[in-house]
Amino acid sequence: MATSSERRIPNDGLEMKDFFPVGSGVGIRGPVAEVNPSERDLGRGATYHIETYGCQMNVADSELVRSILNDRGYREVPDRDTANILMVNTCSIRDKAERKVLTKLSSFRKQKLRLRKDRRPIVCVLGCMAERLKTRLLEEMLLADVVVGPDAYRDLPRLLSIVRDGDSGAKAYNVQLSLDETYADLRPVRTSGNGVSAFVSIMRGCANMCTYCIVPFTRGRERSRPLESIVDEITGLVEAGYKVRPKMENENRNASLENSLVEPVESEKDKPMISEKGLLTNFVPEESWLLDVVEVVLLGQNVNSYNDISSGQSNMSVTYAPGFKTVYRPPKSGRTFSDLVDAVCGISEDLRVRYTSPHPKDFPQDLIELYRTHKNLPRHIHLPLQSGSSKILERMRRGYTHEAFLELVMQMRSVMPDVALSTDIITGFCGESESDHEDTIRLVKEVEFESAFVFAYSQREKTFAARHLEDDVPRETKVRRLQEIGAAWKATALSRNLKRVGTVQRVLVEGKSDLKDGSLTGRSEFNTRAFFHTDPSDPKIRAGQFVNVHVDRASTTSLFGHLMVT
Repeated sequence: MATSSERRIPNDGLEMKDFFPVGSGVGIRGPVAEVNPSERDLGRGATYHIETYGCQMNVADSELVRSILNDRGYREVPDRDTANILMVNTCSIRDKAERKVLTKLSSFRKQKLRLRKDRRPIVCVLGCMAERLKTRLLEEMLLADVVVGPDAYRDLPRLLSIVRDGDSGAKAYNVQLSLDETYADLRPVRTSGNGVSAFVSIMRGCANMCTYCIVPFTRGRERSRPLESIVDEITGLVEAGYKVRPKMENENRNASLENSLVEPVESEKDKPMISEKGLLTNFVPEESWLLDVVEVVLLGQNVNSYNDISSGQSNMSVTYAPGFKTVYRPPKSGRTFSDLVDAVCGISEDLRVRYTSPHPKDFPQDLIELYRTHKNLPRHIHLPLQSGSSKILERMRRGYTHEAFLELVMQMRSVMPDVALSTDIITGFCGESESDHEDTIRLVKEVEFESAFVFAYSQREKTFAARHLEDDVPRETKVRRLQEIGAAWKATALSRNLKRVGTVQRVLVEGKSDLKDGSLTGRSEFNTRAFFHTDPSDPKIRAGQFVNVHVDRASTTSLFGHLMVT
């Protein structure tokens, strides 16, 4: 009798593809054109306009899409009315996000129907909604011509070409998820943001399977880029910088970067600028838009569970703190997030290194200790809580308790007593009682979060919660609890910011502020927005500089002061 190690799958003639429904992930419909997918000039001068919704990962994905399309002959244009192809990179994390995108797609459809058939643009839906709503977008709502999921962007030039060169009514889609696609060999076209910060995706997908979350179903299982490819990309950014263009019409950038782009001005470079209120500033605009990258943000759905197994090397020793657990088997080989952060911080002492979004369970002591070693790790950590109730955390399948989370915060503050913490919170999850809600408020006050993204629970199809739990908290209760949590974190944030009045903060300059008072803006080591004025006699200031700002006053989310010249 054969042992288990000798058993083999019988040779019955079946292949992997035979176990999947035909056309379930990739397909074309209608009279399409024949194209050669290896042709380098598939775009043949076609123009596209892309709008991005959702998280930083979507911003980074749009940069990948630009790289892929530009390489095949497509050209981006700032005005959607002049584009042959209208693209929307979408988010499915909450119902509100989806409704916003559907409204945009409806406006695209109206725009198409006003034109002759031979002049109608192709509407392409990218990202998480593409994977989730393929059939509805293509056939029921008639809102899209091309639908491409987050793991199929390499196929985008081919799909666009067969629809563009085919007859009216042609459709194409590819929403297959991948077990190994990381786009590690691509160099994103970074044309958005503030010009001094760069998003770098280090992994894709998620394996946590939180009961409320749709990400594993729209972005697939977790897989990580090789460490060397990440270090090489960031080294190149630091050495060469990258070009930044003005914000395009109707462009939706990541909210944290929404108003931080340096705008061009007509005044001479060596003269101080005069704002609308007549206040002088010494900000130097960048006429060439070529700025130095002095901050990098490492991105991943669960960024600190990064695990590079590509090289066969292993420094792996995965342990979780008491009170933390995971639903999947911890990896036993590969290089960890701590290894990656250590390597990236070593590229340059002047490079500020941030990351998002981590999971509390993946903060081993060696990662926390890096904050002692590397001064270019800012004193801010985003630490998603989701709920302060141990009962709800268990129902969410988060892998920790109220007490374990608080203990982790204490470990962080033993290394960085002044660390600023931000968080994500879901209110009104299935079965959440008033007592559970009070537990969350109590933990918010104990931790003293300085920023929080608070959302009312929104049921998502395919998730465990949608299939097995009841969304039983009334909408009005969710809204009330959201407001109460907001009031709690804002009180603690104001208290901590007021303690910084009279201090000097190191600020990374991003550009002119939108306050129209002649102030400049940037972010402190605590990731707090800072606004400051300069004197005409002060040295010239440019985006990407680190400056010292004396804090004169503070609000819940911002610091206000003046430049300190050393």
